[in-house]
Amino acid sequence: MIIKWFKWKIFFLAILFICIQMTLVHAMAVGRITPDLLLLWLAFYAFLIDYHWVVAWAFLLGLMKDLLVDSHFGLETISLIGGALVLYQIAKRFDRYSRLVHLWGTFVFCLVTLFIFAVLHSVVSERFVLNQDILIRILGITVYTTLISPVFFFIFRFVFKINPKKKQYELF
Repeated sequence: MIIKWFKWKIFFLAILFICIQMTLVHAMAVGRITPDLLLLWLAFYAFLIDYHWVVAWAFLLGLMKDLLVDSHFGLETISLIGGALVLYQIAKRFDRYSRLVHLWGTFVFCLVTLFIFAVLHSVVSERFVLNQDILIRILGITVYTTLISPVFFFIFRFVFKINPKKKQYELF
């Protein structure tokens, strides 16, 4: 029963983050740079809950965002899945409970996801040109999202009551 409630809590919080991303996140903008809360949500899920399901969550969240946004259908889904594959490898190979891994893993995940989206968007759309301004904006969004990630990870830990396990190291 508790596991079912936990999964529903995760699902509703993901829906809430999609709504916040589409409506309220512009209040946090610095110039034209806004953080991407969906990427933070996926990074949190991979590092502190279960990295095995992060690609499935990326597909689900990308599909929901594609359905709600008036853009080329499927670009968000493909880019989130591509970034989630990188995030899966980071969470699998490194200490998932280290805060330093959270920071640089979130940075790499955001950078890869946004770059995949920009490249695919430039291929699909004739009006969109991948230039220096777009690359600087991608880097700005990535840095901004990474900088606010410790605050959101703290909030997520409080909401889900997650205590990271201490890793035991063996001498031999």
